[in-house]
Amino acid sequence: MSAEMGSLEGNSSLLTRMLASSEQSPCLEHGHDSHHNSYEALMYLVLALTLGTAVLQLTTLPCLHGVPHTVLLFVLGFLCSLLYESTGDSLGVLGSAYKTMMGIDPHLLMFTMLPVLLTADAMAIDTSVARRVASQCLWLAGPGVLIASFATAGFLMFYLQWPFLLSLCMGSVLSATDPVAVVGLLKELGASPRLTVQIQGESLLNDGTAMVLFLVAYDMLKGVEYDAKKVFFFLVYMIGGSVMLGAFLGNLFSSWIRAAGKRLEHHSSIIQISLTMCCAYGTFILAEGVIGISGVLCTVAAALMLADAIWPKVVAKDSMHDVWHTFEYLGNTIIFFLAGGLTGNSIFSIAWSDWLHLFVIYAALMIIRATVLFCSRPLLRCLSADGTPVTKAEAAVMTWGGLRGAVGLSLAIRMQVEQADGAISVTDANRCLFFTGGIAALTLI
Repeated sequence: MSAEMGSLEGNSSLLTRMLASSEQSPCLEHGHDSHHNSYEALMYLVLALTLGTAVLQLTTLPCLHGVPHTVLLFVLGFLCSLLYESTGDSLGVLGSAYKTMMGIDPHLLMFTMLPVLLTADAMAIDTSVARRVASQCLWLAGPGVLIASFATAGFLMFYLQWPFLLSLCMGSVLSATDPVAVVGLLKELGASPRLTVQIQGESLLNDGTAMVLFLVAYDMLKGVEYDAKKVFFFLVYMIGGSVMLGAFLGNLFSSWIRAAGKRLEHHSSIIQISLTMCCAYGTFILAEGVIGISGVLCTVAAALMLADAIWPKVVAKDSMHDVWHTFEYLGNTIIFFLAGGLTGNSIFSIAWSDWLHLFVIYAALMIIRATVLFCSRPLLRCLSADGTPVTKAEAAVMTWGGLRGAVGLSLAIRMQVEQADGAISVTDANRCLFFTGGIAALTLI
């Protein structure tokens, strides 16, 4: 009996020591902090989506009809950031959520948002029209983007006195266009399908070109050495490998989705929609994260294969459209709200003269894009499958339709957070995001 009592007393003493040590355990404290960071980041996202939904409903009012909700979201994110910076920590848990999201990993942002945005755009393309304007889109999204990027870099070197590599990074960031708002407006106005698909196709493909050019310039800015031969093989590897892998995976998932198109089977629509999501994320993660090629080009190639092959076999077309429109809305909402917040966070380090620089850069970008498009009109006529010319009016619409959106903003956020491993000063990193966000807002207005 006494032995049992001694054993109980020993166990009790051991339990007491364990509880005491657990109260001081840094691991538990760290876990508690991680728990707080998790729900704080989630709270910021929920706030962004709630405000985004409210803004989207407001744009249905006659007085706000036609105003892109992404512009209003960018402004709201900017104002929320200014509110926090002016009130300090008095916002409590909302302030903590804001601070958590200001330190977001830009790679996480790209891996979560870009796949759905790219796939949603690609799956909305009319591929029968796209085949007729494919050569034109390839010219504008390939050599056209390179010309515009280097011209923009030259202007920034002269105007802002930036070094060449930083200017080229910004030139590639500002060359990535987003067709969402202008394509919706063109459809409402009854514009020709050819013009609509030209703008959509150029935007999708130039995202990939701009991303590859950005990666080369950004790596060189960080100190990676490239010669002409290395750049050539890098481009072949990135572009060729991405397109081939994307086409292969797109064909694979297209066959699977068509096989699941049993209209009398209750779960067919869920299976098909889920497979398109798996294709979008699986392609991007495999290309960008595992193999190290362009996730943007790979995802676009796969999504175009889906758009070309699956629609006749899709069981619930309306549901498929609604799901992808919702994903596109969610991705744009989070990126534009976050970009507005990050811009507001850095606004106190922005000189007043940069506001003037913003409008000058915007005007220069429009002139460069107009020059590339109008000078390309004879070549675009030759590249047309039926010899249809691009009229001056259409070239003007394509110039105005060169909106800046999610891809450019995600790259600018990466520059602002990483600062090229210290090669970009804090001031210039903030200016890059400020200019990108401001120009995105100006092109959307």
